[in-house]
Amino acid sequence: MIVRVLDSIEAVDADAWDRLAGPASFARHGWLAALEVGGVTVPERGWTPAHVVLEDDGELVAAVPLWVREDSYGEFVWDEPIESACRRDDFPYAPRAVADHPWIPATGRKLLTHPDRDRTTLVKALGEALKEVARARGWASVNILFCASDEGRVLSPDGGYVVRLTWQYHWHDRAYGSFDGFLKALKASRRQRIKREMRELQEQGIEVVYRPGDAADFARMGRLYADTWARYEGGEPALTPVFFAELGRRAPGDVRFGVASRGDEVVGMTLNAVLGDAMFGRWWGCTESIRFLHFNVAYHCAVEHCLQEGLVRFEPGHGGDFKRVRGFDPTLAHSVHWYADPHFHAAIVQWSRREARWVLEKVAKQRAEAPFRQAVDPA
Repeated sequence: MIVRVLDSIEAVDADAWDRLAGPASFARHGWLAALEVGGVTVPERGWTPAHVVLEDDGELVAAVPLWVREDSYGEFVWDEPIESACRRDDFPYAPRAVADHPWIPATGRKLLTHPDRDRTTLVKALGEALKEVARARGWASVNILFCASDEGRVLSPDGGYVVRLTWQYHWHDRAYGSFDGFLKALKASRRQRIKREMRELQEQGIEVVYRPGDAADFARMGRLYADTWARYEGGEPALTPVFFAELGRRAPGDVRFGVASRGDEVVGMTLNAVLGDAMFGRWWGCTESIRFLHFNVAYHCAVEHCLQEGLVRFEPGHGGDFKRVRGFDPTLAHSVHWYADPHFHAAIVQWSRREARWVLEKVAKQRAEAPFRQAVDPA
């Protein structure tokens, strides 16, 4: 097989790429192109495209959406101890090769393989190709974030990679049947809290609906997102207006907007993606600070929409312990890493084992304190 490195997602045929990504993936050509054409994943913003592809007799059979980075900003996998160790012990921290969906901490396949080929074989080949390219280009590490569990099993330890564990809060449908059924499964105190939050928003005359959007919705989302970022984060927002417009042109069918309105005025908006049987919470914007607005639009009404549409999983984004008390399960997430310096890699292997024990203990404790009336075992 031939290994190639592409400096733009536009350098590969969209249909051939999407055959590998599959229909339910943020790694589809439309999403990646919207980020790149929209000026988000570009060198000037710290994301230099270096997509690795494998070709067999001229056919694209495997690929990794990959970027070269100097830092970990916007990746959502905690990397500060590793960066500190590099500074302290004089190991190179960057350049770093990162396989992920930029600014989208969603779990799923990051190593894309042809549906008619043996996946295990191709995942192994991609793992070796990434190390080969990293050595040739002087990359300090390869980092595959929020990857599928089979990618971790194949690449570590026999493939020379190390798996790190973290957790996110996901909602899973357990045959609730309706939003009322979901609420009844919660402990009384948690159920009443959600009802109170929803009732208070209604008393303010605010209505929330979930729906697909048109070009005007994508433009409005871009404005609300930028305004909210300016108020709470400051500086240049991570995503651009052009990105939202491009997403509306390239992948509109994936998007569901959660729209909060007071009369004819839109006061809050979230952009979510429906991919396969799951929904993913992505970006938020609002015109003003309204009590419980974000909880209702981004979580309560999103769960209600999932139940109405028969979706079985909802990933609302990374972090946020407040999600757990609102019916979201602590769910393990994996990332896979390789470090060019063998001594540093060996040190990370040992450290990651201690980290994994801490993560497993933390998740077990949270599951024991679940807000449900009966103990649950999340997927």
